[in-house]
Amino acid sequence: MKNKIQRKRHIEYAIQMTWSPEAKVYVVRIPELPGCSTHGSTQEEALEMAKEAIAGYIESLQKNNEPIPQPLSLQKKPKAFQLRINPNLYQSASFTADNEGISLNKWIESSIEEKLHSPPRKTG
Repeated sequence: MKNKIQRKRHIEYAIQMTWSPEAKVYVVRIPELPGCSTHGSTQEEALEMAKEAIAGYIESLQKNNEPIPQPLSLQKKPKAFQLRINPNLYQSASFTADNEGISLNKWIESSIEEKLHSPPRKTG
């Protein structure tokens, strides 16, 4: 029973997958497990390799009696935070949110979401 729980837990870790044009592979990092990374020639292979890397990482921690980091998705964290912001920026954001007919909190949330899901800007 314990193995089933641990296997399920492995999948709950966040992964970051990027394409490496130099190596021509998908590189996967598991940010919650420092130093845990792998790669694969396809996204599917990279994901399978990530599952194996996570399992191996956790197995190593267990063998060394080290604590196993809890996946961020399972951590109870506050859903609110304080934000220090330039008063002029606050006023502009508040005005924009009001004009859009939404709360400032909702406007900030959607702005963050948009920024996280938009392609990175090219500089230079």
